Amino acid sequence: MKIDLHQLGQIHLKQAKTFLDRHIGSYDKELGPIIHDMSDRRSFDQNKISIFLILAEQVENEIKKIEKRTAYFPTCSQGCSSCCYQAIYVASEEIKIITAWIKQQKDSAFIRLIKERIQSWHSSFRKTGFSYNTNDSSDYKAKYFRAHIPCPFLNESNSCMIYPVRPGACRTYFSFGDKRACSSSAFVENTFDVVPWSTALLISYILAHESVINNPDLFDTHIDTSSTLLPIRVNQLL
Repeated sequence: MKIDLHQLGQIHLKQAKTFLDRHIGSYDKELGPIIHDMSDRRSFDQNKISIFLILAEQVENEIKKIEKRTAYFPTCSQGCSSCCYQAIYVASEEIKIITAWIKQQKDSAFIRLIKERIQSWHSSFRKTGFSYNTNDSSDYKAKYFRAHIPCPFLNESNSCMIYPVRPGACRTYFSFGDKRACSSSAFVENTFDVVPWSTALLISYILAHESVINNPDLFDTHIDTSSTLLPIRVNQLL
């Protein structure tokens, strides 16, 4: 039976809720040992990254199951980078994971390249007249896209340099139409932002923190409702 994007969104919403419910209060064997080891401060960041990567893989597998069941596959393909010129907003916990992952690469040349690219982004950002007082309005997003400033993590081969820990805004954004249209506007028909999955991933990750497991009241301390452009936040923490 043919479905539309609204129906597809409802399917993703229901499945994302089921996924999140499954991770509240109990964890599978794959996560359990890592959560326990998070009490070791020497490997704290690495364990947090490991938990995030496991959860991210689980989310991607759930999305693939829905694609197979509905026969509704995105037209996105490797090497297509139009969405990498969008204004990408991130939450604080996402930035912590991204910067920790970059530092864990233990590759000084890689880290130096990342810093150089971020500085280049800042230079382009300022030259186009943008203010650091960003907002996520439609007008701002449209103006940003027209400025054609590439994400600092987009390399020469149109691949993402931080792909394993890419933000939820990138991880769950798909096109189901003519992908060539994505290069002409920030808002394209038949694009689909699967927000419930990026939300479920972030919440399930926060719920895996040892401190939150021991004291659920601390959950709110990890939720940052403000949104900031990706390069600005990474530059502040890296």
